[in-house]
Amino acid sequence: MKNNAFFGLVAGIAAGVVATTAVDKIVKEIKGDIGEHRFTSPDSNNFVTLSYGSSETAKGLTYIKVIASAEGTEDTCKLVILAKKNDELFTGEWTDNEHFSLVVGKGKRRQCCDVDFIDGKITAVYYTQKKDSWNITVNS
Repeated sequence: MKNNAFFGLVAGIAAGVVATTAVDKIVKEIKGDIGEHRFTSPDSNNFVTLSYGSSETAKGLTYIKVIASAEGTEDTCKLVILAKKNDELFTGEWTDNEHFSLVVGKGKRRQCCDVDFIDGKITAVYYTQKKDSWNITVNS
């Protein structure tokens, strides 16, 4: 029985090394593919900046960091979303100067982020939503 435990321990360590190496490769690919897109409110006082990068090893897994900031305030809000890379990776729209909506992904189930800039405070709400049709345009 001791031999089985020893071989199990060695196999577990080997699997951990392989997994760590794979994750390290994916992180390096994402960091090497960083892009950025900035959405500015109609009055130019509020900003939502998306930083994103993809990994080919992870079959297009994309890391998206949402950073919301406002002119004249120190409050920022950060949110991280993971999605599959495609031609329509994200769309964003300002509904007015204080409200921004982001949709990430393609298909019926998408990830969404609503950002509110109210009374000097920035709030981001993340949720998933299933829709039959999407009618969002990019205003930036």
